[in-house]
Amino acid sequence: QAIIQCSHPYENFSYDSQCEYSCKEGYELKGSSTTTCTSTTEWSSKPPTCELIHCPALDSPVNGELSCTSSFNYESKCSFSCVEGFRLQGASEISCTKTTKWSQEPPRCE
Repeated sequence: QAIIQCSHPYENFSYDSQCEYSCKEGYELKGSSTTTCTSTTEWSSKPPTCELIHCPALDSPVNGELSCTSSFNYESKCSFSCVEGFRLQGASEISCTKTTKWSQEPPRCE
């Protein structure tokens, strides 16, 4: 899931070569985003990892139900409904964003 772009001022993957890491959409970078080939022919940092974006777990509202498209991952959509006699206060559907937050606060059933 990583994307690597390198620049080489001298030869490929020699002293002062620099690589920049990024992740595909839906993943977040864990670790340093850049590394440089040092004079000791070692990289200045370990390669980072790309981890799937997760939003905090949601619970069904009191007197309501929750239905989600996947396990609270990036772009998961969660729909809310209330049992008979209660009305939804807030958005009926929210989604997990790339900032690891839900698009809106979960609604309540009142």
